[in-house]
Amino acid sequence: MNNKWHLLWTREYGLLRMEGFARGGLTLKRYVGFNLPDWLIIWNKGNAGIYLHEEDYQRFMRALAERGLKKLSNYYRLKNIWLEDFQYFRYLARMLPHNFNHYPNQRLTKLLKQFMDWNTRANPGQLIGFHLAELASDRMTDLVAGQARKLGLKDYEKIINTLTQPLRANTPVLLDKALLELAVAIKKDKITSFQKKRVLRKIYGQFYWLPCNDPIDRPYELSDFEHQLEKYLTHPSPAEDLLKLEKEWRTKRRKWLHTLERLQPNSREREFARIFAMTTYWKDRRDDYRRETYARFRNLFAAIAQRVGVTATTLQYFKEEEIRGALLTGKKLSRGVAENRRSNAVTIFNGEVFKILNKHEGKQLVNSLETIRKKTGELTGVIGSQGIASGEATIIWIKDDLKKVRKGQIMVAKTTHPDYVPAMRLCRAIVTDEGGITSHAAIVARELGIPCVVGTKIATKVFKDGDRVEVDAGKGVVKKI
Repeated sequence: MNNKWHLLWTREYGLLRMEGFARGGLTLKRYVGFNLPDWLIIWNKGNAGIYLHEEDYQRFMRALAERGLKKLSNYYRLKNIWLEDFQYFRYLARMLPHNFNHYPNQRLTKLLKQFMDWNTRANPGQLIGFHLAELASDRMTDLVAGQARKLGLKDYEKIINTLTQPLRANTPVLLDKALLELAVAIKKDKITSFQKKRVLRKIYGQFYWLPCNDPIDRPYELSDFEHQLEKYLTHPSPAEDLLKLEKEWRTKRRKWLHTLERLQPNSREREFARIFAMTTYWKDRRDDYRRETYARFRNLFAAIAQRVGVTATTLQYFKEEEIRGALLTGKKLSRGVAENRRSNAVTIFNGEVFKILNKHEGKQLVNSLETIRKKTGELTGVIGSQGIASGEATIIWIKDDLKKVRKGQIMVAKTTHPDYVPAMRLCRAIVTDEGGITSHAAIVARELGIPCVVGTKIATKVFKDGDRVEVDAGKGVVKKI
């Protein structure tokens, strides 16, 4: 096998989580018929880039298309494998106590091992869900393009935008709906103060985990929901807001079905359209399962971090064996080591050992991956949402960077997540390194009605904070002006 590596994606994940992800490659056989033992992970400015050998990547994508996109029954088989694994992971999380103060270190070590074992087993479903949606998106685009040319349909981009919208409301929308329903009941005096508190606590129990992309992330508190409810109560008519929200999703479903019929699909194409709709939904739901489960492990990781003398964030940059060793020996972990790894660690997993390369080895490997790029102020990508906008660029490397976003700016990010949405609402346009027409950035941008270009690969490296940037999402071009 050659040494060429393929970058799958970049995320703000720690070393411990990436160790579980790489080990998950040894359980992929249940999905695609073979395992993927070799992984490379490189950290830069808090982001982990995860790589597969190019040959492995191509083989994986071919097998995924063959096993997941040919028939609806095949797709459900893949989804059910993952659901079975993750349901047990969720069950384990729900059995955890709230407080670990009385637990001896040896018991914490066993719980950490259980987390890593089941996180490792559940991780392949995360990979499958993401790339299956990516493949389905590309095929759906080709199908629409072919049928549009065949039938002489001129509004190709409009058709694509309609058919790539989710058919089911995602969790942030369901949260808005629940809070609006409560606001309507309060406005109409149909609910007592006691009932209001009880309903609000129920909403909290259903959605508190939404910001938890990692086990260390802070979940929502009850006060967050109280604050959002008060904002809805200041609206002139929460009832009209609720009706508008419900009507919007009913309209989306009708419009999707009508647009599909315009393409005059045969039975096979119609079945694929259903598969595509399901992959888009599953891509969101897999994140929900993961976030809900990770939120329940938050107190466990906080307890472990306290025992080994670091913060929960710092803990994420140590391997499982290092954390277990510190717990069993009573030694403290080094914050300096964790910070260095967060900035420039390079790790290799060969199916057996998860190895952190030394500085010289890591630098050599990173240099071998660098490609010579012509310096340019203009990039092309995938059209996520139509329109043209210009403004000042703000580069988002990690979640903490969202604090610097100001109204009217152009957000340039590796990718986006649900907790980016408040900042995205302030922006004139969105540009990402990763993603396609069903990526989070593209879908949110279409809902907000702002231009979006995704999949530029290097926008975060080409542009810097303060650059004047124009986003022409009619052509998929982003340039410095």
